[in-house]
Amino acid sequence: RARLSRDLHDALGQELAALRYALSFTRQRYEVDRDGARANLAELDGLLAQVTATTQSILHDLRPRVVDDMGLATAAQWHCRAVADRAGLRIDVAVTGAEHAAAVPPERATSVFRVLQESLTNVTRHARATSVQVALTLDEAGALTLDVRDDGAGLAADDEGVGLTSMRERAESLGGRLEVTSRPAVDGTQVRVTVPADSSLAPRADTG
Repeated sequence: RARLSRDLHDALGQELAALRYALSFTRQRYEVDRDGARANLAELDGLLAQVTATTQSILHDLRPRVVDDMGLATAAQWHCRAVADRAGLRIDVAVTGAEHAAAVPPERATSVFRVLQESLTNVTRHARATSVQVALTLDEAGALTLDVRDDGAGLAADDEGVGLTSMRERAESLGGRLEVTSRPAVDGTQVRVTVPADSSLAPRADTG
């Protein structure tokens, strides 16, 4: 909820405000210079395209179809490649037990994918890292471990902000835990999430 609120305010809210301003200015210019207003109409078209893209991005964040379409293991690899290309980072990905991805319920897969997204967002925004190692391990019961380690600047003692809090809440909501190890100016930061198997999926004892 905090992340969605921030995205709506910082991204979509600002873009809508810019669109409203541009529309008002275009209307005024149209009254005195109809031919000149064409450039303003082009600007409006560009702003509308940006608003549409931002809205689609927020909707994607609410429910990433890539996880549903590809499964957690493949989606994690795809996202790491996309971030590496966009941010100019080297991201090495190791997936163990990819054949067990189907054992992870969709809601749990989405939550773990969110943790991966948030971890890499923190790396690209704050860590000043050059490389990242991502390790995802799944077992046949649906338990999993996610490790994200970077070679960046590390975290100060009081650096736990919205991103880490969100990841911790996601892990705990699944009965798991988040561990953050950081040595500033030495060897970067490691984020480790461990999630147990979903007990609700375990076979029930035969009481008959």
